[in-house]
Amino acid sequence: MVKISHYKYRLSIALLIIIIFLGLFYNISSSNAQGQEFSVEFPNQYPILEYTDKFGQNINTRMVNISLPTDQWNITDLELNFTDIKLYQEIKTIEDTSFSSASSRIDKSNLARAVQINITEPTTVFKTYIFGRVERVATTTTLTTEIRGYDSGTDKPNETVYGSIELNMSTALNWYMQNFSSPINLNPGYYYLVINGSAMLPADLALYWWNYTSNPNNPNLYTWNYDKINKWKSGITGQPFLYKLVQRVNRSYYPEDINMTINVNDDEYPIYNGTEVGTGELNITNINFNPSLKNLYLTVQNSQFLDLYYNISFYAKYKHSFLSSGQLTIEEGVNNVWKLNPQISKPEDFDDYSIEFTYSRSWFNLTIERNGVNITSEIIFNDNILTILDTSILPSSTWEITANSPNIDFELNFGETKWKIGQQLEFSVQEDPIPGTYTFILINPLGYEKYNITKQIPPETNNIFTYVISDTSIEGNYTAFVFFNNGTDAGVAYQVFEVTAVSYSSGAPEFPIILIVSLIIIISVVVIVGISSYIVYKKYRASYRSKMKNVLNQILDVMNLEYLIVLDVKSGIDVFSLSFGEKEVDATLISGFLHALQNFGTEVLEGVRESRTVKVEYKNSIILMTEFVNLRLILIMSENPSKNFIYSIEHLAYDIYKNYGKLLDDFHGNLAEFRSIKGLVENDLNLAIIYPLTIDKSEKVKLTVSEKAMIERAETFMETHDFNYFYVIYLMPENIFTPKDAKTILSLIDKKVFRPLENTLEK
Repeated sequence: MVKISHYKYRLSIALLIIIIFLGLFYNISSSNAQGQEFSVEFPNQYPILEYTDKFGQNINTRMVNISLPTDQWNITDLELNFTDIKLYQEIKTIEDTSFSSASSRIDKSNLARAVQINITEPTTVFKTYIFGRVERVATTTTLTTEIRGYDSGTDKPNETVYGSIELNMSTALNWYMQNFSSPINLNPGYYYLVINGSAMLPADLALYWWNYTSNPNNPNLYTWNYDKINKWKSGITGQPFLYKLVQRVNRSYYPEDINMTINVNDDEYPIYNGTEVGTGELNITNINFNPSLKNLYLTVQNSQFLDLYYNISFYAKYKHSFLSSGQLTIEEGVNNVWKLNPQISKPEDFDDYSIEFTYSRSWFNLTIERNGVNITSEIIFNDNILTILDTSILPSSTWEITANSPNIDFELNFGETKWKIGQQLEFSVQEDPIPGTYTFILINPLGYEKYNITKQIPPETNNIFTYVISDTSIEGNYTAFVFFNNGTDAGVAYQVFEVTAVSYSSGAPEFPIILIVSLIIIISVVVIVGISSYIVYKKYRASYRSKMKNVLNQILDVMNLEYLIVLDVKSGIDVFSLSFGEKEVDATLISGFLHALQNFGTEVLEGVRESRTVKVEYKNSIILMTEFVNLRLILIMSENPSKNFIYSIEHLAYDIYKNYGKLLDDFHGNLAEFRSIKGLVENDLNLAIIYPLTIDKSEKVKLTVSEKAMIERAETFMETHDFNYFYVIYLMPENIFTPKDAKTILSLIDKKVFRPLENTLEK
C-alpha cells in the first residue's frame, strides 16, 4: 500500500505540473518581462574568534593540570606561580654493599631481627626495602615489618611501634618492598627497622633470611636478635642488615638551583626563582597551543631527577575560531545586505568571555541584535574589529549581526543583444576580474530562473559564460544576471537581450510548439515515475541488505574479542580488564605502545575520521584504542571489526566515563571501585553472545517460525551431548553464520529465551 501511495502521489504532482505549465504557456502572448529588481541570497560562513580565561589551582601536586573549555580551544598565554616546592619522595639507600651473601635467620629460635635507623631531620617514611629471601614460610602466624622506637639506655628496640605491615618476601634472594599503609612521620633521632616473627609457635618450621654486610657504609648502626627467653640480645655494630628507605624530608628548592623546566607544545621553558626558597614563576605568551585535550597535564622536570611536589596557581588565556552561518543578499541598485547568526555560548566555569569578528572595511551600518533587541551601543568597534564583551553575553540567546556594503561595479561583455532559439549565448566578465565567486543566472521573459551556473575565479581562469538557447525556449526579452561575492564584498551586473524564433522555409510544416512541449513533458513524467519507482525499490533492497549485514557483524565482532582493558589516562594504570580467551597481556605496555604510535600518526579507522578510535594491526591481532576525557579503552581482537562496532565501543567509553569518570579523577589505587564496569561492558557489547547459554521457557513470548527452529536446534544439541548449556557457535553448521541466523539468535537473547547460564554474568 505504501508503494502504491507513493506512485499515485508522484503521478498527481507530475500532472499538476503539466496543467500549470500549459496554462502559463497559453498566456505567454500577454505576458511582459519583469523589471530588473531581482535579488539573490547566498549562504555564507564567517570566521569568528572567541576568547576566555581561567584562574585555577593545583594543590600538593606533582604535575600541572590546566583545564580547557573543550579540546578544540587553543592556549594563547599561560602564567604559572609555584609555591612550597618540596621533595616528594626519594629512595635513600642505607646499606646495600655488594648485596652480601652473609645473612641472619629468623625462625622459631630467632624470632626477630632489628637494625638501627638514624634520622637526622624531620622525615616521612612511606616504604622500606629489605634484601633477603624465604626458605620456609611460617604456618602459625604472619611475620611483620615494623618501625620501632629506640631505648637510649640500652640501645635496644623498645615497644613503641610507629608503623607495621605484613612482611613481603619470596624465595628468590632479592630486594622486597614493604609498603606501609600510612606514611610514618619521624622526628630526628634513632629508630629500629624490625622483621618480627615473635608470635611463631615452637613447632613452626618457618625460616627467613635477612642479609647483612661486614663492609658497611654506616658501621655504628646496631643490629639485634630476639628470642622468647632473653628478649632482645646480642646487640652488635659493624654488621648492619641491608635496607633502603623511601622517604620525604622537609626540604625546599629554588627552581633555578635544580634547573626546573616545563614542556609546553614541545618547547622547554625554564621556571625562574620566586621571591623566596620554594617558590617559582613562569610566564608564556603568544603560544597559540592546541593540545586537543580538555585537560592538559604538563610534567615538570629537573636536572637532579628529584621527585618534587608543589602548589600551583595558574592563569590561562584561551582562543577558539569557529564559523558562523549567515547569508548575503545581492540586488541590483541596492546596497548589499550581510547577515550573521553566530551561536554564542560562554563555557561553564570560565571567566571574561568575549567574541571578536573582523569585518570588511567596506561594510557600514553594522547592527547587533540579541534576542531581537538592538544592543549595538554595547558593542566595541575598533579598526574593523567588532567585540562583544562578557557583560553583553546572556545564556541561551539568539544573535544576528547585519551590515551593508556598496554594490561592486563590474562589466559584462556582450557581443550581441539579439539571439535566435537554438543558438549558443556567449558573454564574458570584464578582463582581470576581481577574485571571487561569479554566479550566472538566466531569467526568462516570464521572470523565472532558466539557468544557473557558478565559477570560482581563480582557480578558474576562463571568465566566459555560455548557454545553448534550447528549442523549447520561448521568445521575448531575457536577462543575464552575474552576481559577484568574495566573502567581504559583492556586486551584480546584468544585460537584457532578445530571443526570437527560427524562421521556417515556405512549404515546411509548422507544428504548434505547445503540442511538442506537451508531448515531451508527458513522456518525461512517465519516464520519471518509472525510474523513481525502480530507485525506491533498489534503495529498499540495499537498506535491507545493509541491516542484515550489521546484524551478522554484531555477532562476529563480539566473537572476535580477545581482551578488554580500561586505563586511567593520568596514571596509565589499568583499572579494569576482561579476558575472553587464554591470551594474557600487559595493559600498561599496550597502552604506552599505542600512545606512542598515536603521536606519530596511527591509522584512523576508515569511516570514523572524526572519532578518537585508532587501530593497530600487530601479528595476528587487531588492537583498538579510544579515549574519552580521563579514560582509555583498549580492545584486542582476532579480526578487523565492523564500523558499527567502532561506534559501540566509543559509546561504551562514554558510558564508563559517565559512571566512573569522577572515580578516575580521584583515583588513588583502589581497583575494587571499578569491578562493576563488567556489567556496562556486557550490556553495551551484548556479551551474552559468547557466554554459555541455556533455554528459558518460563516467560510466554511470541516466537517466529525461525526462532522456534533455532530453539529446537539448541535443545537437540544439549540432548545429544548431555549438556545443560550451549554456545551460539554450536548451533551453526560448520561454524558458518548467515545474517538470518544471526538475527534470530539476537532476537531470542533479547526476548530472554536464550539466557546466559546462571551466575555467568557475575563471574
